[in-house]
Amino acid sequence: RLDKNPHHLRESSDPPLSAQALPEIAALAEALRSRYLEPSCAANGACLDTGSRGVRAESSGLARTLGTAEALLGRLFPNRSLPTPVYSRAEHDDTLLRAYNKCPAHAARLTEWYGSGEFLRQETVSLAVRGRVADALRALEVDPRAEAVPLHMFWNEFDALDVAIRASNASAVPSDVEGVLAEAGGLAAWVEARKFGASIEGGACGSALLREVAAAAVDVGGP
Repeated sequence: RLDKNPHHLRESSDPPLSAQALPEIAALAEALRSRYLEPSCAANGACLDTGSRGVRAESSGLARTLGTAEALLGRLFPNRSLPTPVYSRAEHDDTLLRAYNKCPAHAARLTEWYGSGEFLRQETVSLAVRGRVADALRALEVDPRAEAVPLHMFWNEFDALDVAIRASNASAVPSDVEGVLAEAGGLAAWVEARKFGASIEGGACGSALLREVAAAAVDVGGP
């Protein structure tokens, strides 16, 4: 499992890409090919010129993201004679894709938000959901001692449950556990959306990446 610190958002480990992720990567590649690459892209007018201009692939330097990039590009361009290179940088230098875990101002705002009335109210009303997630983690033998965690640490429990269900035989997962995953996903989405929303993140973490995207759009004649 991949635990993240709820304040500075750095991971506790760097596990490799799992085999269970490969079908999802293949499905994503197919969706991207259909929308942006010829010949199917002609139907929506969103074709990208990947031949004459080439493709630049950027990834963070984590094992799982580098593996994802390699697998995705292999599916996107299966007939290329040479693989598409994937560029990355050392973790401590990555202020492009990993700026969100190197921003003291954002970390301070997160800590302040965790003590706010909005957050504490949600912590109270979501206790039952967090308890059901703990029950599901015990039922799936992910963590025999699982208990409801504080809301600011909930992403890690949701992620553990999601990974466990995806790795399990579908027939072996009780229907009520799948229902719990849907509830947990809604709660996790609420927390994450606010973590990176305008009132907390406020553009502090993504400005470098936005500049890169804007520069690329201008380079190809976009807005």
